[in-house]
Amino acid sequence: MKDERNNQRIFLLFYLEIYCCDTEKFMGSVMDLSSSGMRLCCRNPLEPDKTLNCRMILPVPPMECEEISFKAKVVWCDKAFNPNYYDIGTRFTDMTADEQQIIDKLIEVTIYDHCWPPESQCFPMEY
Repeated sequence: MKDERNNQRIFLLFYLEIYCCDTEKFMGSVMDLSSSGMRLCCRNPLEPDKTLNCRMILPVPPMECEEISFKAKVVWCDKAFNPNYYDIGTRFTDMTADEQQIIDKLIEVTIYDHCWPPESQCFPMEY
C-alpha cells in the first residue's frame, strides 16, 4: 500500500474515543492523528470510501471544549496487530476552520517533545 499522507502522523498521549453521530455508538479509538486524518482501532471493519459522521471526545484540559464533530472518509482498512481489531485510516472532509483549529491544537499539545524533559535533565542509561 502506497503512503499518500502529506502530514506527519502524531502518536497520541491520550486515548481519544470516536462515536458515530448518527447512532451514538462507540466506533473506535484514535491511534494516531495528523492535520488531515487519523488512524482508528475498531472492532469492525469499514469499507474504503465510506464517509463517517464522527464525534471525538477531547481531553479537558488541555483542550477548551469537550468534543468535536466532523466527517472523515475511510481510506483503508486492515487487520490490526491484534486480530480481533481493525486499523482504519481516514481523511478529514468538509472540516470547518474552527474544527481544523481544534485538531491542530490537539496535535500541538500532544507532540512528545513537549512532554519529556530535555536530555540534559535525564539520567544516563547504562547497560
